Amino acid sequence: MAPLFNYNLITFLIMGLRNVIPVRRVLCIFIFHVITTISFKGFSQEKDFGSWVDVDVSHKSDKFMFGLLGEFYTKSQNKSVDRVSIGAKGDYFLSPALVLGTGYLLMDYSKENLNELRNRVYVQIELKKYLSNWHFSLRERMQLTLYPETKEKESNAFLYWRNRIKVDYQRTNFKIEPVFDIESFCLANKGRLNGIDEYRYSLGLNYKLSTKHKIKFYGLISNTYKAKFYALGLDYSLKL
Repeated sequence: MAPLFNYNLITFLIMGLRNVIPVRRVLCIFIFHVITTISFKGFSQEKDFGSWVDVDVSHKSDKFMFGLLGEFYTKSQNKSVDRVSIGAKGDYFLSPALVLGTGYLLMDYSKENLNELRNRVYVQIELKKYLSNWHFSLRERMQLTLYPETKEKESNAFLYWRNRIKVDYQRTNFKIEPVFDIESFCLANKGRLNGIDEYRYSLGLNYKLSTKHKIKFYGLISNTYKAKFYALGLDYSLKL
Protein backbone atom coordinates (compact mmCIF):
# COMPACT_ATOMS: atom_id res chain seq x y z
CA MET A 1 0.00 0.00 0.00
CA ALA A 2 1.43 3.37 -1.03
CA PRO A 3 2.15 5.86 1.77
CA LEU A 4 -0.29 8.72 2.23
CA PHE A 5 2.52 11.31 2.06
CA ASN A 6 5.58 11.43 -0.09
CA TYR A 7 8.08 12.93 2.33
CA ASN A 8 10.81 13.16 -0.31
CA LEU A 9 8.50 15.21 -2.50
CA ILE A 10 7.49 17.46 0.40
CA THR A 11 11.13 18.05 1.32
CA PHE A 12 11.98 18.78 -2.32
CA LEU A 13 9.19 21.36 -2.59
CA ILE A 14 10.17 23.12 0.64
CA MET A 15 13.82 23.19 -0.36
CA GLY A 16 12.83 24.69 -3.67
CA LEU A 17 10.78 27.31 -1.85
CA ARG A 18 13.76 28.13 0.34
CA ASN A 19 15.90 28.73 -2.72
CA VAL A 20 13.50 31.27 -4.18
CA ILE A 21 12.75 33.11 -0.91
CA PRO A 22 14.71 36.39 -0.95
CA VAL A 23 16.00 36.15 2.62
CA ARG A 24 17.70 39.54 2.51
CA ARG A 25 14.51 41.19 1.30
CA VAL A 26 12.46 39.51 4.03
CA LEU A 27 14.86 40.79 6.68
CA CYS A 28 14.78 44.33 5.25
CA ILE A 29 10.97 44.38 5.13
CA PHE A 30 10.69 43.16 8.71
CA ILE A 31 13.22 45.67 10.04
CA PHE A 32 11.42 48.48 8.19
CA HIS A 33 8.11 47.30 9.65
CA VAL A 34 9.53 47.29 13.18
CA ILE A 35 11.05 50.76 12.88
CA THR A 36 7.94 52.38 11.39
CA THR A 37 5.61 50.74 13.91
CA ILE A 38 7.72 51.79 16.89
CA SER A 39 7.65 55.40 15.68
CA PHE A 40 3.86 55.50 16.09
CA LYS A 41 3.70 53.94 19.56
CA GLY A 42 4.02 55.79 22.84
CA PHE A 43 6.01 54.35 25.69
CA SER A 44 4.19 52.91 28.67
CA GLN A 45 4.20 54.81 31.95
CA GLU A 46 4.07 51.84 34.32
CA LYS A 47 7.33 49.98 34.84
CA ASP A 48 8.29 46.69 36.45
CA PHE A 49 11.39 44.57 36.91
CA GLY A 50 12.09 40.87 37.31
CA SER A 51 14.41 38.01 36.47
CA TRP A 52 14.03 35.18 33.96
CA VAL A 53 15.68 31.76 34.14
CA ASP A 54 15.35 29.31 31.23
CA VAL A 55 16.65 25.75 30.89
CA ASP A 56 16.86 23.90 27.57
CA VAL A 57 18.04 20.27 27.37
CA SER A 58 18.06 18.80 23.85
CA HIS A 59 19.30 15.86 21.82
CA LYS A 60 19.87 15.81 18.07
CA SER A 61 19.60 12.66 15.98
CA ASP A 62 20.21 12.99 12.25
CA LYS A 63 17.78 15.73 11.11
CA PHE A 64 15.64 15.73 14.26
CA MET A 65 16.13 17.45 17.58
CA PHE A 66 14.04 16.87 20.71
CA GLY A 67 14.22 18.79 23.93
CA LEU A 68 12.76 19.61 27.35
CA LEU A 69 12.13 23.17 28.51
CA GLY A 70 11.88 24.88 31.89
CA GLU A 71 11.11 28.49 32.88
CA PHE A 72 11.11 30.48 36.12
CA TYR A 73 10.08 34.15 35.85
CA THR A 74 9.62 36.78 38.55
CA LYS A 75 7.88 40.20 38.59
CA SER A 76 6.91 43.06 40.97
CA GLN A 77 10.45 44.35 41.32
CA ASN A 78 11.69 40.78 41.56
CA LYS A 79 9.63 40.18 44.73
CA SER A 80 7.09 37.63 43.48
CA VAL A 81 6.91 34.72 41.06
CA ASP A 82 5.25 35.46 37.74
CA ARG A 83 5.22 31.96 36.25
CA VAL A 84 6.85 28.54 36.33
CA SER A 85 6.70 26.45 33.15
CA ILE A 86 7.72 23.07 31.82
CA GLY A 87 7.47 21.82 28.27
CA ALA A 88 8.86 19.93 25.32
CA LYS A 89 9.90 20.81 21.78
CA GLY A 90 10.87 19.17 18.51
CA ASP A 91 12.75 20.48 15.46
CA TYR A 92 13.25 19.11 11.97
CA PHE A 93 16.26 20.36 9.98
CA LEU A 94 15.33 20.59 6.31
CA SER A 95 18.81 22.03 5.80
CA PRO A 96 21.40 23.86 7.92
CA ALA A 97 19.62 27.09 6.95
CA LEU A 98 15.97 26.08 7.36
CA VAL A 99 14.41 24.53 10.48
CA LEU A 100 10.81 23.59 11.25
CA GLY A 101 9.76 23.35 14.90
CA THR A 102 6.90 22.76 17.29
CA GLY A 103 6.51 22.76 21.05
CA TYR A 104 4.26 22.73 24.11
CA LEU A 105 4.39 24.55 27.46
CA LEU A 106 2.38 24.05 30.65
CA MET A 107 2.55 27.38 32.48
CA ASP A 108 1.65 28.00 36.12
CA TYR A 109 0.89 31.70 36.62
CA SER A 110 0.56 33.40 40.01
CA LYS A 111 -2.62 35.52 39.91
CA GLU A 112 -3.63 37.29 43.15
CA ASN A 113 -2.58 34.46 45.47
CA LEU A 114 -4.06 31.90 43.08
CA ASN A 115 -2.41 29.64 40.54
CA GLU A 116 -3.66 29.70 36.96
CA LEU A 117 -2.60 26.92 34.60
CA ARG A 118 -2.26 27.87 30.94
CA ASN A 119 -1.47 25.61 27.99
CA ARG A 120 0.56 26.85 25.04
CA VAL A 121 1.38 25.19 21.74
CA TYR A 122 3.34 26.61 18.84
CA VAL A 123 4.70 25.91 15.37
CA GLN A 124 7.54 27.83 13.80
CA ILE A 125 9.95 28.12 10.91
CA GLU A 126 13.46 29.58 11.19
CA LEU A 127 15.76 30.83 8.43
CA LYS A 128 19.47 31.07 9.19
CA LYS A 129 22.29 32.83 7.38
CA TYR A 130 26.04 32.93 8.09
CA LEU A 131 28.21 35.83 6.94
CA SER A 132 31.77 35.13 8.04
CA ASN A 133 31.50 34.90 11.85
CA TRP A 134 28.15 36.65 12.00
CA HIS A 135 25.03 34.53 12.39
CA PHE A 136 21.63 35.96 11.39
CA SER A 137 18.30 34.21 11.96
CA LEU A 138 14.67 35.07 11.27
CA ARG A 139 12.08 33.06 13.23
CA GLU A 140 8.35 33.12 12.49
CA ARG A 141 6.20 31.48 15.17
CA MET A 142 2.46 30.99 15.58
CA GLN A 143 1.53 30.30 19.19
CA LEU A 144 -1.83 29.52 20.77
CA THR A 145 -2.29 30.02 24.52
CA LEU A 146 -5.34 28.56 26.27
CA TYR A 147 -6.57 30.35 29.40
CA PRO A 148 -8.65 28.37 31.94
CA GLU A 149 -12.10 29.29 33.12
CA THR A 150 -12.27 31.25 36.38
CA LYS A 151 -15.00 32.74 38.56
CA GLU A 152 -14.57 36.11 36.84
CA LYS A 153 -14.27 34.99 33.20
CA GLU A 154 -14.76 32.11 30.81
CA SER A 155 -11.97 30.09 29.22
CA ASN A 156 -10.24 31.95 26.42
CA ALA A 157 -7.59 31.50 23.75
CA PHE A 158 -5.07 33.95 22.30
CA LEU A 159 -3.31 33.37 18.99
CA TYR A 160 -0.09 35.31 18.45
CA TRP A 161 2.21 35.64 15.47
CA ARG A 162 5.72 36.22 16.80
CA ASN A 163 8.54 37.60 14.63
CA ARG A 164 12.11 37.45 15.90
CA ILE A 165 15.39 38.57 14.35
CA LYS A 166 18.55 37.45 16.15
CA VAL A 167 22.16 38.37 15.44
CA ASP A 168 25.16 36.83 17.17
CA TYR A 169 28.89 36.65 16.61
CA GLN A 170 30.41 33.16 16.69
CA ARG A 171 34.01 31.95 16.59
CA THR A 172 35.15 28.47 17.51
CA ASN A 173 38.09 29.74 19.59
CA PHE A 174 35.98 32.32 21.47
CA LYS A 175 34.15 31.30 24.63
CA ILE A 176 32.11 34.52 24.75
CA GLU A 177 29.63 35.40 22.00
CA PRO A 178 27.62 38.65 21.89
CA VAL A 179 23.97 38.24 20.86
CA PHE A 180 21.14 40.67 20.12
CA ASP A 181 17.53 40.06 19.16
CA ILE A 182 14.31 41.97 18.61
CA GLU A 183 10.86 40.37 18.63
CA SER A 184 7.31 41.53 17.96
CA PHE A 185 4.02 39.96 19.15
CA CYS A 186 1.02 40.33 16.86
CA LEU A 187 -2.41 39.31 18.18
CA ALA A 188 -4.30 37.46 15.43
CA ASN A 189 -7.68 36.16 16.67
CA LYS A 190 -9.43 39.03 18.46
CA GLY A 191 -10.98 41.08 15.67
CA ARG A 192 -10.62 44.80 16.32
CA LEU A 193 -7.97 44.14 18.96
CA ASN A 194 -5.65 42.44 16.47
CA GLY A 195 -2.25 43.97 15.84
CA ILE A 196 1.16 44.30 17.40
CA ASP A 197 0.91 44.82 21.15
CA GLU A 198 4.41 43.98 22.40
CA TYR A 199 8.03 44.44 21.44
CA ARG A 200 10.98 42.77 23.12
CA TYR A 201 14.63 43.82 22.85
CA SER A 202 17.40 41.67 24.24
CA LEU A 203 21.17 42.09 24.44
CA GLY A 204 23.42 39.49 26.03
CA LEU A 205 26.47 37.27 26.03
CA ASN A 206 26.72 33.53 25.43
CA TYR A 207 29.42 31.80 27.45
CA LYS A 208 30.48 28.35 26.24
CA LEU A 209 31.26 26.18 29.25
CA SER A 210 32.05 23.26 26.92
CA THR A 211 30.96 21.89 23.56
CA LYS A 212 27.69 20.74 25.17
CA HIS A 213 27.06 23.37 27.85
CA LYS A 214 26.28 27.03 27.22
CA ILE A 215 25.04 29.87 29.45
CA LYS A 216 23.54 33.10 28.22
CA PHE A 217 23.40 36.25 30.36
CA TYR A 218 21.17 39.00 28.99
CA GLY A 219 19.12 42.08 29.63
CA LEU A 220 15.64 42.43 28.17
CA ILE A 221 13.08 45.19 27.68
CA SER A 222 9.43 44.32 27.02
CA ASN A 223 7.32 47.26 25.86
CA THR A 224 3.52 46.89 25.80
CA TYR A 225 0.56 49.26 25.98
CA LYS A 226 0.09 48.54 29.68
CA ALA A 227 3.64 48.49 31.03
CA LYS A 228 7.31 48.44 30.28
CA PHE A 229 9.05 45.43 31.81
CA TYR A 230 12.79 45.04 32.43
CA ALA A 231 14.38 41.65 33.03
CA LEU A 232 17.79 40.22 33.77
CA GLY A 233 17.98 36.72 32.34
CA LEU A 234 19.96 33.51 32.58
CA ASP A 235 19.55 30.88 29.87
CA TYR A 236 21.22 27.48 30.30
CA SER A 237 21.35 25.01 27.41
CA LEU A 238 22.65 21.44 27.34
CA LYS A 239 23.04 19.35 24.19
CA LEU A 240 23.15 15.62 24.87
